[in-house]
Amino acid sequence: MPSCVIWASENSKGCALEEDVALYRSAAFVLHTYKLAETDQIVVLFTQEFGKLRAVARRSHSPRRHAASYYQPLMLLDAIVYGRPGQALYRMHSVDILHTLRPLHEDFGLLRCGLYMTELIDVATHEREPAPELFALFQQALEQLTDI
Repeated sequence: MPSCVIWASENSKGCALEEDVALYRSAAFVLHTYKLAETDQIVVLFTQEFGKLRAVARRSHSPRRHAASYYQPLMLLDAIVYGRPGQALYRMHSVDILHTLRPLHEDFGLLRCGLYMTELIDVATHEREPAPELFALFQQALEQLTDI
């Protein structure tokens, strides 16, 4: 279930409010990942309700963590990210796998088609611009690829 909650936090003296922090929850496809540090990575998500978002997944690139497999391209996730509204880079709070689209990862030809679609979506969309129709079309196209 998509949602966005914004709350204000108090500073250490407790008298003035700092900038608001938003918590975004939505179904999301992983478009790309980029290594950020030794164990961190930047995940580019295409969300159903909020458009394209970039989020830092802390300690997700560590070989000891099972969460590293969550951030593979073409994974449909229930993602929760947080940060200040409008910022360029959010932080990943939690993620659950909704659908793996396993046949795409097992067939190189299908994987190539799916990855090409992720490139097109990455180029055609802007940060934080919702495109629910495009999300639904992308999801439908990937599901039809798995039926081939």
